[in-house]
Amino acid sequence: MSRSVPVILIACLVAPALAEQSQMSPQRRAEMEKRLDQMPAEVRDVYIDEHAGDSIPLDLAFRDTNGDAVRLSDYIDGSMPVILTLNYYRCPRLCDLLLNGAARLADEMDLTPGSDYRIVTVGFDPAETPALARLKKANLLNTLSDKNKQAVGPAWAFLTGEQPAIDALTDATGFKYKWLEDQKQYAHPTALIVLSPQGKITRYIYGTDFRDRLSTVRLSLVEASEGKVGSPLDFFLLSCFHYSPSDGKYTATVMGIMRLGGALTVLLIVFGIALLLLREFLHRRRPRKNEMGGLTT
Repeated sequence: MSRSVPVILIACLVAPALAEQSQMSPQRRAEMEKRLDQMPAEVRDVYIDEHAGDSIPLDLAFRDTNGDAVRLSDYIDGSMPVILTLNYYRCPRLCDLLLNGAARLADEMDLTPGSDYRIVTVGFDPAETPALARLKKANLLNTLSDKNKQAVGPAWAFLTGEQPAIDALTDATGFKYKWLEDQKQYAHPTALIVLSPQGKITRYIYGTDFRDRLSTVRLSLVEASEGKVGSPLDFFLLSCFHYSPSDGKYTATVMGIMRLGGALTVLLIVFGIALLLLREFLHRRRPRKNEMGGLTT
């Protein structure tokens, strides 16, 4: 295994911890900074500085897989939430893992690409071409089940661009990457960046394999859409669960548990009342003998 692989993997693991620094105690932050100082120089500048709540510039110009000029606003147009990934198409390892993870999401999650959400992948290497992006997209679509290929294809954009547009997008998302001249490749973090329909950053989901976090990604999209995507149950769960950056999942809070308990109590009461009303109704409908021995209702 080349030296670049562990260096880049360290960067991938460190990114979530750096993003949590604002929530750390002073002692924990000092420990993290000490650990960072002991890490390879290549890793120290490779992380995500979370900009949750900020909006990305939608007027940035890129090229689609046909080489046509497009803008981010062509895909982030206010109609549905978007999963944004930043990659480079010649990446020998991590980008393939992330993009394959995104493809599995599109294949397995019960939200429909194109009607519930979109995926936009932007290449951050200005030397890469639309033809290379087209080949990467074709390879990923071939990993999908037959029933999903037709839906995912139009809903997943693969873009390339020039350095000014790339810099503006990576700065807006806090995506810190670095060219390693001795290894002729980029060191970079890996994450899904969830955007609202208007382009506001609502969530960073770190890693490359999301099969055990389908519900997290789903709830993140529902949250980003402000309840316009998903089911009433999803919207209810969002009021009871809180996203935990430490484990990258939605977990029940004390208030959430109380809400769930309250909701279950109300349901049990309603069920009990309905059962009593049904019993009373059936009792009244039951035939009874009259004084002459005949039946009456």
